Amino acid sequence: MLKKGADLYLIVDGTGRVYKAAGSEPGQVSFDRIDSTVFEGYNNNSFEFVHRDTLFSLGGYGFWRINGHLRYFSEGREWSLAPLRKETPFHGSMVYYDSSKASVFFIHGPYIDEATGRREDNYRAGVLDLTNRDIRILGRIAPGTGIQPGRFLLGSQALGGLVVDDFRSILLLDIAENKVWRMRNKALADWMFGNSQNDNPIRFEHAGMLYQYDDKADRLDSFPVSRKDFEPTGRPVFAADGSPGSDKGMIYTGLGALAFLAIAWAALRFGYNKRSSLPVPKPGEKAGQEGNGSHGTRPESGFSALDIQLVESIREASAEGRPFTAQEMNRVLGVARKSLEIQKKMRRESLVRINRRFRDMTGMDADLIVSRRSEEDKRYYHYLVTPEAWKAYSSLKRQDGTD
Repeated sequence: MLKKGADLYLIVDGTGRVYKAAGSEPGQVSFDRIDSTVFEGYNNNSFEFVHRDTLFSLGGYGFWRINGHLRYFSEGREWSLAPLRKETPFHGSMVYYDSSKASVFFIHGPYIDEATGRREDNYRAGVLDLTNRDIRILGRIAPGTGIQPGRFLLGSQALGGLVVDDFRSILLLDIAENKVWRMRNKALADWMFGNSQNDNPIRFEHAGMLYQYDDKADRLDSFPVSRKDFEPTGRPVFAADGSPGSDKGMIYTGLGALAFLAIAWAALRFGYNKRSSLPVPKPGEKAGQEGNGSHGTRPESGFSALDIQLVESIREASAEGRPFTAQEMNRVLGVARKSLEIQKKMRRESLVRINRRFRDMTGMDADLIVSRRSEEDKRYYHYLVTPEAWKAYSSLKRQDGTD
């Protein structure tokens, strides 16, 4: 729902349909459809906002691709394209519009574009400058340089950032200033998470008040909020890709690649005749696994940032003795607002990928993430990480230097 002046609009995700409030009676508001949209399904999980009295829509997923289109709406018509200098794929809800800067700030999560095969395994911060119609990726969000976003709570223009829960504390990510703030108002944090039964409350900020709707109690509560409720952490949100020294980094990368090719060539030339000396796996053993129980050679590539976040989120739930639900997995994977089929597909592919890599890296005949049917409802699955698997996974992280 969007407010433009005195008018209230309702936009249905993924359809392009726009409804305008026509009148109200006690307890209800009526809406009239004002668009003539015919085609739909291309803008699932897009971001809608009002800029200078015009409705805009950014990005979205559909027809096996993620688009980076900016669209504007004229009443009584379909959405039209507002050309950008460059199309940067965008979808997701970690976003907020800042009218004072005429910009949309966002954090783009990992994704796979089925249409082009393009893949992004990292979180990246970006900005859409509406003045010059330019969308830019500012930098990568990674451990040690910023903060891995956890559960997105809301975007706030008044607070000037994204409010997220990283499963340890509530953070405010100010992308414009590249600073991370932590909520220090315990009363506000307790108010936001005091009802553990409400998994997906509706939250929004307006005029210095944070509103939260409890669907089970059918009640809208409010609490004053400002920057004073947060304290600076001294950490950046992202590490700029174009930071000083990047040219040197490219030179070093090129030299490193040449060195690697030289070493590989030497290994092939001088080690070719020694291949016959490698031990042949015995029956029941895997290639590269010796009979003394060692796990053999570990592949050089580790887990992606998204895989690590998923594994550690599930492990945290397991350590607390509570089930990790499919809904929680959808949120971590960034598909909470996708169709059920896409959610199932992403959960299945993630489990297969993570467990296969874990088995290859450890040689264990066990999965890292185990799925079990819920005792309360057999139609649903819960996910957990066993202590044995976690021990082996932690050992891999120590070897990889990612602790």
